[in-house]
Amino acid sequence: MPKGSETHLHQLPSIAYIHAWRYASHIVKYSASSTMAILPKDGGRKVPGKIEGSVVAVNEDGNLVTDITAKRLADSPKDESVTVHCDGHETIGIFNVDHSEPAATFLAMFGSSGALELTIVGVSASIMLGIKPGEPVVVKW
Repeated sequence: MPKGSETHLHQLPSIAYIHAWRYASHIVKYSASSTMAILPKDGGRKVPGKIEGSVVAVNEDGNLVTDITAKRLADSPKDESVTVHCDGHETIGIFNVDHSEPAATFLAMFGSSGALELTIVGVSASIMLGIKPGEPVVVKW
């Protein structure tokens, strides 16, 4: 294990911490309930993660509005480690409304609805992809 990669947590009885060279930057935590989570050393969020929802509406621009709110995704990354899946289509990352992606790019963003929206820049995602309300949406990281 590289020097400085160990974390000493002897002050937390009843929890076993295992260190392995491949998890040098993570702590593998086993609790009494046998649940395992890989946590960054800094105490950050659990990875990997997954949130499921569905398309609930199509807005006036043709964006697919989901029931996945910004609040539900508050602790998730927004970078290229995130993938959003819907009806066999996938996009990487979650963008802001003021993104600079080129026309015809399929992407996920937080829209004016306050929810995750799937869009194709400059085109109706609903028409182009044929996706209607009720279609499942999965965000993974």
